[in-house]
Amino acid sequence: MKPFTRNRSIMNTRKTYTRRGVEAERDFNGPMDPPSSGQDGRFFWIRQKMPAEKTSPQGFEYVLMGVVSAPSKTQVENVDGQTHLETPPDDRAIAAATGSAVTATFTPGADGQLEAFVTVVTTMDGPDIIGIARKRLENAAARGFDGAVEANTKADTVGRPGRPPRFDPETLLNSRSGRIHLFPAMGKTNEVAFHNFQARGAFLVSACKKADGVYFVEIAARRSLPCRIMNPWPGKSVVVHEVGKTEATPVELNTTNGERIVFPATAGRNYRIEPKVL
Repeated sequence: MKPFTRNRSIMNTRKTYTRRGVEAERDFNGPMDPPSSGQDGRFFWIRQKMPAEKTSPQGFEYVLMGVVSAPSKTQVENVDGQTHLETPPDDRAIAAATGSAVTATFTPGADGQLEAFVTVVTTMDGPDIIGIARKRLENAAARGFDGAVEANTKADTVGRPGRPPRFDPETLLNSRSGRIHLFPAMGKTNEVAFHNFQARGAFLVSACKKADGVYFVEIAARRSLPCRIMNPWPGKSVVVHEVGKTEATPVELNTTNGERIVFPATAGRNYRIEPKVL
């Protein structure tokens, strides 16, 4: 993993911008700190701090951590501050930057099987990203491969016993625009549910729909930010409640581009969205 200067491809050798409209965001185009690597027993990781940018004004940090759980012998080596770490030869600028690498060498068990787990944790999950990542991997290793598959495939189509779900996650939830769209490309008659899908802005979204429409929406906030979601019941008023409380959360309805619901969300709290009963 290597650091790089964001938007490097839109600057020429004279350090001037080559794309219209980008220079206005020059404050976000500075260099990044190099990553670091580490290991602790069976666990190994690459850690990277990301500077402030438009979508993350305070910046954030993430760790990519892995563990090889099945073989009895695993050797881990990590290096920091080196160049040309498996960088494609045509990208000279990145190849010349210092980076980090972790290499795990393992011996499969007697049955020839290998079981390994990898997770990514950011500071939106909590301040101790190493501890959180390690706990996740310990839980995954305890469940084994089949348990991990089950935990990571919560979304399913109702009424199809014995058949695995086949879908693109973005047919269930899309938040690229900063607004949460539920079931944006799902057929009206489909009956489907999903649990804790990550949406932009550090929201975990769970929702269910039947053939006659959406009937359950719950959002868990991991940061204190306004939550923006397209109305799951177009043309109808909605009410938002913090789970466990009776009073309604203030809601703003913006109709400049569809029906967008906006409400203030507080980190660590869950919110239920329902159609208002008249």
